[in-house]
Amino acid sequence: MLALQACDDIDGLLGVQRAFACLEKLIAPQRTSETDELYPTRTELGALVGVVNEELHRRLAAADATLQSLRASLAQRAVDHHATPQPEAMAQPG
Repeated sequence: MLALQACDDIDGLLGVQRAFACLEKLIAPQRTSETDELYPTRTELGALVGVVNEELHRRLAAADATLQSLRASLAQRAVDHHATPQPEAMAQPG
């Protein structure tokens, strides 16, 4: 279950990363004959980049929390596995 959540979290991060890259391209100077009224202002784009950046950090934190839970679960499973007596160790000399 945690592994699936980790994959979903990573997929979400990739989507935010693509959106951020797109916004960076929009902010870069462009050669165009269109009027400035068709494009958002730098202030508007800067605000949008800030929101996307906050969302990226939120998703990073969610992915990190999921991976930490997965790591702890796997570590506990390994401890439980080693603590369980193996059949050959339970055999009594006879």
